Amino acid sequence: MSAISTKSPQTLLVFAEQQMNAGQFQAALTTLESIATATFNTNLTAGREFLRGRCLLELKEPAQALPLLARAVAGQKSNADFRIAYGAALHQTGDLPNAEKQYREAMRLVPTAENPPFNLARILVAKGDLEGAVRAYQLTIGRNPKFVLAHAALGDIYVLLGDFAKAQASLDKALQLDINCALAWNGKGKLAERAGAFVEAADFFSKAINADPEFAEVYFNAGRIDANLGKTDDAKRHFEKALALEPDNEKFRFLSNVFFSQDHALTKDGEARVPDAFVRELFDQYATTFDKNLLSDLKYQTPTALRAALDPWFIAKPVPLKSLRAIDLGAGTGLMGSLLADHCRELIGVDLSPKMLEKAGGRGYTKLVASEIGAFLRDSTNASADLIVSSDVFIYFGDLASTFNETARVLNSGGMFAFSLESLDSIEALSDLSTAHFMLMSSGRYAHRDSYIQELLLAAGFNLSSHQKSTIRTEAGRDVVGIIYCAIKNI
Repeated sequence: MSAISTKSPQTLLVFAEQQMNAGQFQAALTTLESIATATFNTNLTAGREFLRGRCLLELKEPAQALPLLARAVAGQKSNADFRIAYGAALHQTGDLPNAEKQYREAMRLVPTAENPPFNLARILVAKGDLEGAVRAYQLTIGRNPKFVLAHAALGDIYVLLGDFAKAQASLDKALQLDINCALAWNGKGKLAERAGAFVEAADFFSKAINADPEFAEVYFNAGRIDANLGKTDDAKRHFEKALALEPDNEKFRFLSNVFFSQDHALTKDGEARVPDAFVRELFDQYATTFDKNLLSDLKYQTPTALRAALDPWFIAKPVPLKSLRAIDLGAGTGLMGSLLADHCRELIGVDLSPKMLEKAGGRGYTKLVASEIGAFLRDSTNASADLIVSSDVFIYFGDLASTFNETARVLNSGGMFAFSLESLDSIEALSDLSTAHFMLMSSGRYAHRDSYIQELLLAAGFNLSSHQKSTIRTEAGRDVVGIIYCAIKNI
């Protein structure tokens, strides 16, 4: 008989916890699995399952941890630690609503603890509720002013919200508490990047890597900065490290391809377009500051230009007020819809980002749909719309043939299709690439050849009524040139 098998269940639980505290998670699992549960009462069984679940979380096996932690919570419903661990397993396996429930219940059980609101804030970030995350991090700090990661994470959120003064203060506070806080150095890097200080950003990301060599996101951020600074070898090395740490991260893989193998920058379904998850995450996070950043900082003009391009059609038709059935593909916060609403009895806004659509409410839409636009079109009825518009959305697609064909099917005869694209023809350095219908640019967006677009429109059954160059936005101090297209479906 082994020495371990002669120990009481209570002693073994204590021993396993000591092993866990020493970082010996696999050994702790072995100890826990040696305990005969037949001799346990409910509390001991719950404690054993909790410790097993925690070990598996540390070993990056959240799916295996999930049923163990569920049993632990069922055995001790009032234990906040059990609920926090269960919430972590739910979060890591993608069940955000139930993870949020566990964290909120833990907050109710222990109103003064800092961990439940900290973990809740991480859920709110994943959901795109940045303002809710700010409140949760602030609550965490109120309960523990020396919670380093809460200060760093709060600074990171302020960067996304565009409140750079508060971001700086929060990140500096985190580093004052712990000079080796990788999350804070990463946030400082993103803050410097937003200010255009790329050399300084690279230095901050380097400090983050030194503080935590297993932090995948910081390698990804460092790679982007290296690429923009022309340090190709360093960029490639950083992207490869990010992917080695998180091989299933589609955002990492996509933007690595943007810089290093544009011909192969496809989604996992083999399509030449920006991955849905990447677009959804990007715009969910920027929803709060989207209008300000575009209109004030980038001088965004496309919705106004598209609306002006439609005037001849409105006049020639003529289009009475509140008469059109219209679809705004990639509605975003509703900048385009607000310019069309007076003419529409039905105006449907479609967007991948639920947080963007929340901002679009009250801007004239009769219906808002969170969907990928191709899927939405495929599910739409033949000849069910008079007008389909898309303002700076097709820049996230390469091949547009199927999208144009579906748009033609959904429009009725004589219906209008108005949209914008970035112009490949206007990029002098690429003007001699005559065979390229579209290219994925270093911005992570596609630029298209005018001749290609006109061929697609003709093949899909459209007559081009107008196309004109337009400055879409400014970027890095330069104008981004696009083309505004208006095409009428053949009668």
